[in-house]
Amino acid sequence: WNIFDYICVSVGTTALIQPLEGSGSAKDATNLRMVRTLKGMRVLRLLRIVRHIGGLRFFEGLWLIISSLLNGLRTLVWIALLMAITIYVFSVLLCVHVGNSEELFATWPEAGVYVSSMQHSMLTILQVCTLDSWTEDIARPIMESAPLGLAILYLATIVVTFGILNIVLAVMIEHIREVMEANKHKTAQKLQAAKERVMFSMLDDFQRCRLDEGGALAYSEFKKLAKTQEFSYKLRLCGIHFTEARELFRLIDMDGSGSVTPDEFIAAMHKMSGEASGQDLVHVLCFAEKQAQRAKQYVETVRRLSARADELQQRLNGIGTGLTKEALSRQTANKRNEARKEALVVRVQALKRMDSEQQTYFPQAVVDDSSDSLRPPPPPPLPHV
Repeated sequence: WNIFDYICVSVGTTALIQPLEGSGSAKDATNLRMVRTLKGMRVLRLLRIVRHIGGLRFFEGLWLIISSLLNGLRTLVWIALLMAITIYVFSVLLCVHVGNSEELFATWPEAGVYVSSMQHSMLTILQVCTLDSWTEDIARPIMESAPLGLAILYLATIVVTFGILNIVLAVMIEHIREVMEANKHKTAQKLQAAKERVMFSMLDDFQRCRLDEGGALAYSEFKKLAKTQEFSYKLRLCGIHFTEARELFRLIDMDGSGSVTPDEFIAAMHKMSGEASGQDLVHVLCFAEKQAQRAKQYVETVRRLSARADELQQRLNGIGTGLTKEALSRQTANKRNEARKEALVVRVQALKRMDSEQQTYFPQAVVDDSSDSLRPPPPPPLPHV
């Protein structure tokens, strides 16, 4: 940009030159045109605005396009050279196979404008590749007199329009992606630098607390520090969110000594706020594998216990069935016993009544008209049991 500024200022000095417009010589006229051209180039100084919009968020999209265009300028030059060579090759083919056709010049009055020379053929190929009214003005007249020329035009359209121009689009997209990745990387570096400053500020707060003889901070003091609004805000800036001070203290206290040293504090802050390293991932994977094996053993144990419980349940079901049958048989037996008891009570009462009647009953003589003999009266009937 400094070189560009120098060129713009140097070109701007031509505004001080006042050409003589009265002379009629060819040299003076050429100098006059050159000075006017240099004066017109002062408009290039407006491009200096580009250097000031890079840091503005409002012009972020514009700066992305300009940066990708500048980064891909060299590639665009090579693509333009390839396009020129391709157009030249197709122009030679068009000029050789179509430009020498007398029938074409006889039936197409404008053939001299399109295929009479190499320059005209190159402009024709360029017009066809840009799809600028080429079907009515060029393709149809050539198709009637020289069908081979139509094939050349079709092939040029495929190669240049749908091939090389799409490469230009792909190159621009690739450079835009690279610029976005570079901006993202710069932003990440700035965020990391800001986090470093915040961490050192937190370390100053850590060291201002009351430390023990070994220069470490106990949990009680750390709890007071974590409850301060400024320290909590710094933790959130570093991407660390903890609602309980005990959990945060347990993560920072790596050796489990019950106190935290400044080195442990900084190391823990870097691990919790930064990306995981390969060693950390290996530790996590090993721990996860161990926990998976332990969980697998627990599952097998639970499965065996479940099978044992099913077996015990079947036994209990059998025992329950037997107990039910036993209860039913006992209930039936109890009913029979009750019936027998009731019958026994009735029989005992009948026996008692018979005994009482035998003790109080005296035989009496009964006179029978048909016979003179005496006979005792019949005993009373026994109750039905």
